[in-house]
Parts: sequence; C-alpha cells; structure tokens
Amino acid sequence: MDNQQDAPPTTSVIGIDVGLEYFYSDSLGNHEENPRYLRKAELDIKRVQRNIYKKKKGSSGRRKARGVYARKHLKVTRQRNEHALLLARNLTLANALGSLGRFKYFRHGKKPQASQKH
Repeated sequence: MDNQQDAPPTTSVIGIDVGLEYFYSDSLGNHEENPRYLRKAELDIKRVQRNIYKKKKGSSGRRKARGVYARKHLKVTRQRNEHALLLARNLTLANALGSLGRFKYFRHGKKPQASQKH
C-alpha cells in the first residue's frame, strides 16, 4: 500500500511559529488552537490514579492498575503526535514547504542520552 500523495504545484511560501497559546500561527494570520488532550482526559486519569493508591503495594492488582494508568497517558501522547503529524502534512500539501515525511519532534532543553556509559 502506497501512502504517498503528490502535492499540487504551488509557489506559496508560509512562515510558521509554534507556541504555547496557539499550536501554531502562520504568516497569513491563521491560528490553530492547542487541542488540550491532557485537559480532556484529566478526570479519567485522576480516577485511574486513585485506583492505584487503593491497591496494596506489590500486588498484581496494583500492577494492573498501573498498566491502565500508563495506557491513559499513552493515549494522550499518541493523540498529540497524530495531531501534529496531521497538521504538518496538511500544511505541506497546501504550501510549498518542502518534502512530505515523518517529522520527529524534540523537546526544548532535553539533553540527548549517552549511548554507552564507560
């Protein structure tokens, strides 16, 4: 299955600013709101987190509850990544920004881990 889609020829160029208030703002004055997936899942995450503390330490029930809690956070992470990739793809198709591809996002201030310790 081929997922490649050729962008129509265009000469438009756009500047993008990624920020906290808006997910991105472009040079044409368009803004994309932050989706706030964590805020939407917050009540469910709180409930699942409370279930962890109701379990006895070291029990299999606590381990299972931690797994449920981790999956809730994993869902939020995946929603964020999917949203970012979808917007990047749409912007690339609409404007002459370069090539399509899988974009990798880095957190600011995060140091890379050493590959091996001596």
